[in-house]
Amino acid sequence: MYFSGSNNNYATSTKLTDETNGGNGYIYGASQTPAGAAIGNKASNIESLSAISLGGSKVLIQYADFTATNINPTKQNLMVVDYASDGKATIVTSMVANIFDNGWQVGAKSFALKEGGFVSLWASNHESATAATGTAAKGTMDGFDVYARRFNYDDVTKTITALDAQEKRVNTTTDGVNGVGYSTMATGHMSGVALEHGGYVIVWTKMLSNTLSEVYSQSFDAAGNKLGGETLVSTQTVDGTGSVDTLPYVAALADGGYVVTWTNSNQDYKVNSLTADIKSVIVNADGSIRGEGEAPSMSAKYLTGEGELIGTDGVNTLDGRHGATVMEAGNGNDYIIIKDTNFDLIDGGTGSDTLVWDSKADLNLGDILSKVNSIETIHLGDENANTLTISIDDLLSISSTDMLVVQGGDTDLVKLVDQDGWVSAGTQTYRGEVYQVYTHQENIDAMLWIQHNIDVIG
Repeated sequence: MYFSGSNNNYATSTKLTDETNGGNGYIYGASQTPAGAAIGNKASNIESLSAISLGGSKVLIQYADFTATNINPTKQNLMVVDYASDGKATIVTSMVANIFDNGWQVGAKSFALKEGGFVSLWASNHESATAATGTAAKGTMDGFDVYARRFNYDDVTKTITALDAQEKRVNTTTDGVNGVGYSTMATGHMSGVALEHGGYVIVWTKMLSNTLSEVYSQSFDAAGNKLGGETLVSTQTVDGTGSVDTLPYVAALADGGYVVTWTNSNQDYKVNSLTADIKSVIVNADGSIRGEGEAPSMSAKYLTGEGELIGTDGVNTLDGRHGATVMEAGNGNDYIIIKDTNFDLIDGGTGSDTLVWDSKADLNLGDILSKVNSIETIHLGDENANTLTISIDDLLSISSTDMLVVQGGDTDLVKLVDQDGWVSAGTQTYRGEVYQVYTHQENIDAMLWIQHNIDVIG
């Protein structure tokens, strides 16, 4: 499958083709006979194209598109296509992925998730001062960021449903040109993949100039929450001052980590012919760079369903949102996702374990202490405005280390019971995020870390 047009960027009269000579745009049968068909043949402007299988004969196609009245791509279109046994294509449904369209929307990418659904990925400058349409905004410094949005396709109702209210900016810092080529705005500088234990990771190039760029990664849990901030992946340089690191690609590993590859050069990015090396690095499931000789952990797992969810000694995600009543994570650094308190038991086991609260309701730890233990982190959903109520007794009961980390979005709150007893003890940084540290007069060894963007109330 491909799109055709002139060699100019954003060429008009572009279509998914049914050329007969050579079978361009076709599905090939076992006899190498092309058996495809054009999906559409009206004149349009298509900038990028991506396709993934949704299972069976269904394919998701994502592409950047714009109308004749626009001179830059303003839409990321999603289209579910059904390929019959004879290769003929039928459009089942379609929708626009992006909410914001006041800027460029380029570089379509998509990938399926372990927990169901898929992620659409693209770059845009709609949050930048250079979001004005037209060629004046093309490739301007600090212009572009990487965005992602989760969706689900229901084959019964033939509908695409957004799991995220709007697209999320993936990169933490907004300096440089993220996800596209510096000055040229070439695509191909971002990639994403589902992780073995659920959730996903996205990698991209941040270009600071035509002679300096870096590769970053950002991971998300199975509820769509960011896991810390972005991670600098391309730590090696050519000459000690920096290099041109471009075209990153990411693949998932069985233990929950992932491997990132990219091209590395010390030449100007705009030079047509580069002398480049291929670099790679392995990132562990906890976001740390895997050192030389470091052995992989056990295979990771994503577990969901009703009744009991029993984890292994590897990295697990126990998704309790579908009726699970008992969730025992075992060893390893695990994630347990719940949407209500209608469960019987949650046991994080050994390791550093995270309880993910994926609900619009507030959470009072005192209400669930009798059935939750060995939890070291509580993550309030990034998209929901939650209030977490916690006392020093709650902290000492729920955590096996007398330390509890609270993560969440900008609209979340932490309500401290006996607020006068809590004492601010400075800040700490972990995985790119800053935390406000609190101790308590009743137990100065106990520590509560609250992500800096969460307001604390009494």
